[in-house]
Amino acid sequence: DWIKKQLLSNRKIFVICPLIHPSSSKKLANVLEVAQMYQKNFGSITNVILVHGEMKPANINDSITKFKSERSAILISTTLIEVGIDIPEASIIIIHSAEAFGLAQLHQLRGRVGRDGSQAYCVLFPSLDVKEEVQRLKLLQKYSSGLTLAKHDLKLRGAGQLFGDKQHGFLPIRLKSFWSKELYQEAKTLATDLIKDKAKAQNLAQLLLSC
Repeated sequence: DWIKKQLLSNRKIFVICPLIHPSSSKKLANVLEVAQMYQKNFGSITNVILVHGEMKPANINDSITKFKSERSAILISTTLIEVGIDIPEASIIIIHSAEAFGLAQLHQLRGRVGRDGSQAYCVLFPSLDVKEEVQRLKLLQKYSSGLTLAKHDLKLRGAGQLFGDKQHGFLPIRLKSFWSKELYQEAKTLATDLIKDKAKAQNLAQLLLSC
């Protein structure tokens, strides 16, 4: 009912999903099924427009142009619209399976709306009602800095794999925090010394190569 009210007030709405197609291994929202749901609920009062990475660039541009030209519309998309899309009239972004995204990425996505100074809304729908995930997502209410959110996310979810495709989880290393000021200052001092002393830098490089 709230979405219908916004559409009847000539609002433009982004709807974001992590997947294009349904997945048997990942119970996450996908663009194709969510588009059908929005078409069923709101297709009678507005245009529901689809955008994803498997479309041809010309078709993507046509869809975005159509979204821009409509008085009210819904654009169902993957994170394709995360950067490079400037539609000041878009004032609502709804993100399904929000727990699948990092906090910094969610922060980037919510920056797509409210660009004309009007009241804007970012609505997050997690797929799983897991207390830890809900608390993590609520950090977006508290912080407006992408860097701050990224730091919190790193501490909560881990850095993932350096060599691999896992984007979260804790590495089996003794380093407790990537955000240690003391470690940063020590590394900066060592790097400065190495730049000044080329012979020392060459010896260190040879030592690393021999490991």
